Amino acid sequence: MVALIAEYVNRRGWSLDEFLVSSFDHTQLQEVSQFCPEIRTGALVEKPPRKLAQFAEALGVWSLHIGKRCLTPKLVADAHRCGLKVFVFTINQPREIARMKRLGVDGVFSDFPERVAR
Repeated sequence: MVALIAEYVNRRGWSLDEFLVSSFDHTQLQEVSQFCPEIRTGALVEKPPRKLAQFAEALGVWSLHIGKRCLTPKLVADAHRCGLKVFVFTINQPREIARMKRLGVDGVFSDFPERVAR
């Protein structure tokens, strides 16, 4: 992954801040961070970690990517206090999009990006 990103940066003129590597395999995220700490990483999780700050620091992640069923206002606030961005999956319905905006998440994963863009 790091080699592919390097190719886009070096040969195609992209910048590192255009990339976000996200995975459920947190070991892979640590490896990306070791090879190139400038690449942002996001931890995909099914449920929120108990000690969010320690979890994020241990992985060196820029963001937390969590399922909509586990999202709470407290989790968003805690993540933001830790300096983490919060992205939620998978948000497709207009009422879900509106709820995510009210909760102050930083972004969503969606099968219908045009709905989110509206």
